Order: sequence, then structure tokens, then C-alpha cells
Amino acid sequence: MEAVRRAGVIYGLYEPSVILPFYVGFTTNLHYRRRLVEHIYDARNKRNKNIQKEQLILELLNAGSKPEIKVLEEVFGGLKEIKEREVFWIAELKPSTNYTPGGDWNPMLSEKREQSIANSKETKTRKRRELAASLGLTEEELIAQRKASYVVDAHLWPSCQPDVLRKYSKEHKAKRRQELGEEAWKKLVADEKRNWYANISPEQKEEFRRREREYRRQRREKRKHQASK
Repeated sequence: MEAVRRAGVIYGLYEPSVILPFYVGFTTNLHYRRRLVEHIYDARNKRNKNIQKEQLILELLNAGSKPEIKVLEEVFGGLKEIKEREVFWIAELKPSTNYTPGGDWNPMLSEKREQSIANSKETKTRKRRELAASLGLTEEELIAQRKASYVVDAHLWPSCQPDVLRKYSKEHKAKRRQELGEEAWKKLVADEKRNWYANISPEQKEEFRRREREYRRQRREKRKHQASK
């Protein structure tokens, strides 16, 4: 008998110490807590179409707090099932910032296209787990290293880091830089570098410093060469 795979989770966003959620949604991401980070990021950068939800999140952040995310139900099957359960939970709990009855995620996509997306995510998850196992890492450690390599230029990484973790396109970085703005991007890069540097071994730190000195030397020589032309 074929096992029924998990389609995703229905989650609620809660104000601290409030019993009922102010928003109900669903995600097909296995790491559902990432949706909370995305909601906060969208609110801070005014990317939300749901203005009421955005304002409530910003009020909590300005008060020194933040929303909490809790799983209402794990859904097995496909996108059809998860949409039906989202409609059920919105009707059941009547969250204050849901302005639709639910089930309308990507309404322009055909069922075939939606299934293709779900299969693609499943394939990516499987490949990520295989890669983590081959590198002797847990899936969480691999994700953390990928996040770090996303914002740190490849030439600053010591040779002990697997090459596969450096391969983030310039276009992707440029898009993130444009979304965040120059000052926020520089701060993000600096913070990620500090966090990464604080958690590596003394040998890796020495390799990092050596490669950085070499990189700066090459830059100086290149400038001198261009100036002499």
C-alpha cells in the first residue's frame, strides 16, 4: 500500500497570551516556522497585500514582541486537501485578519501545475537530505551553512567549506541586495560574517585570514596595473 505523503500544515499566527489566532494560513514547507520569519519580513518591508495583518505584526514588533506560530493541523494528501482544511479552519476560528475564506493560494495555477510544484519541492527536500548525509551534516546544519554562504562572497570562504555551498548566483544576490537596500545589505553581510567567524575552528580562522590577505594583495596589484596603463 502506497504511503500518503504530507502535503503541509495549517498554522495560526497568535498574539502572545491570546487564545485565538489573528491569522490562519498553510505552508507546504517542512520547516513551517520559516513562514513566521517571512510574515515578519514582509510586514517590515511593506510587501503584504493584507494591510490589517501587516499593521498588527508591526504593532507587536514595535512593542518589543512578535507573533507566535502554532500548528493547527498536519494535512496529508495533496494541495486540494490542504486548501480544504484551510477553508475549514478559517471558518472555524474566524481569525480577524483573514480577508478571504481561504483555499485561494495561487488561484491561476492549474491542478497539474500545482502538483508539479509539490513534486519539485519534494525532490529538492530529498536531494538536500542526501547532500547533507554525504557531507556528514544534519539537514539543519546544511541549511545554516547555505544561509551563511548566501551573503558572504565566495572568495572569503576557506577551502574547508564544500564548493557546493558557495554556488549562489550573482543575480540572486543582486535581487536580495535591491530588496533590502544598500545599508541593510551591508549590515546583513557584516552580521553573517561575524556569526560565521565566531563559530569556526582556529585553523579555519587562520585559513580565512590568509585567503583574505591574498585577495586584498591581488586587488592592490590589479589597481596598480590598471593605473600604469
